[in-house]
Amino acid sequence: TSDEEPLENVAELWMNGLRFDVDPNSVPYDLVEVAAAQTMLDYSVSEEEFAQEEEEIENGMLTPLVARTIADRAIEAAVNLVIETEEGDSEEDVWDAPEFVQAASLANRLRWSQHEVLMKFAKNLRGLCNPEPEEEI
Repeated sequence: TSDEEPLENVAELWMNGLRFDVDPNSVPYDLVEVAAAQTMLDYSVSEEEFAQEEEEIENGMLTPLVARTIADRAIEAAVNLVIETEEGDSEEDVWDAPEFVQAASLANRLRWSQHEVLMKFAKNLRGLCNPEPEEEI
């Protein structure tokens, strides 16, 4: 992890029923393995292509196709964090309770923080998929 980003900027990413902690600057090896298997299923690659992808991953490489699969899942998770709403109590007076307001505010801040981490993570992975440098504005 880079010194620029504090370690507390970690988000939870679920893929194929498994939970991974991700940050904008690194990709867990276990996540790469799970995503590689999913990529092979999603894209119906030939046995030869599968063997090549598998060999590159075993050598510690993150391939563009696998990076794209992980980035797509991270974006999906990030979007879900900001569009899903928590089911609240149906009683009207609970909305006025200071404890509820504070808890809801903290939950929203956590979801937004996780959203931002996942979006940065996906952006960095997309950079691996498209290694062309972006123009400075």
